[in-house]
Amino acid sequence: MILPFLNSSPRSRWSHRWCAALSVACFLVAGPVRAQLLPEGLAERVPFFAAALTPLLSEPRPFSARAQWIFFADSPEDRTTVAMTLAMSAGQMRWDLNLEDSPREQFLPGALAALKGMKMERIALYLQPNRAVQVAFPGAEAVVVIPLPKEQRVVERAGEQAANLEQTAVARENIDGHPCVKFRLKVPTSKTTTESAFVWRATDLENFPLRLQIQFGTESHVLQFKNPSFTKLADGHLTPPAKFKRYTDLDTLLQSALLRGLGLGGGEK
Repeated sequence: MILPFLNSSPRSRWSHRWCAALSVACFLVAGPVRAQLLPEGLAERVPFFAAALTPLLSEPRPFSARAQWIFFADSPEDRTTVAMTLAMSAGQMRWDLNLEDSPREQFLPGALAALKGMKMERIALYLQPNRAVQVAFPGAEAVVVIPLPKEQRVVERAGEQAANLEQTAVARENIDGHPCVKFRLKVPTSKTTTESAFVWRATDLENFPLRLQIQFGTESHVLQFKNPSFTKLADGHLTPPAKFKRYTDLDTLLQSALLRGLGLGGGEK
């Protein structure tokens, strides 16, 4: 339900697609997905996207880090940058976004203020093996649970490509002062495409994947981490707080938030 508040420019529409791609691809590695949740034309890309994320998803250490997801569809000058925080342990992931950290031009006039009024400007996305996706809004103390029935063929294709992933060292580069080896990721696909992927592994961080780049033709996605911490995560950090009110769909949550903002009681069911 964030989408109606965002600017409908081509760049903004693409930013919705990469955000959905990230969510779906991460979840596909661990479990099922509902095909109708994927943006138009994205379903065929999901197996490659999931496989290209394998270096991150296979990291054995618990960690947390600030991250930037950089996207551009045609040229680096016309790009969208989204700041996030990722925490991960044993296949469980938590992505935190604060929409106030995003450029104001990505929103319709007054949209961010409206979201803040509903306490929905902060978002936490929880991904866990074999469990529904949970989208939490900490300010509103609410969480939307999205059950995802299996789409077995998509899952199988993602698993097959991830299992056959090959990494070939192509260069040595420094990222934020960390010496890295750049690897080309070769992912088998069922047809000739312009897809490509690279990972930069920091040798001073025990080969942590400090940067991932995934390319679909002129569409480029770059995920880069800063100052990863490998300390043990706090208990409960990778699950929404039990006190959060649970909703089965975003429409009901949005209606409740709007009513609460108007002082009409919050739309309790």
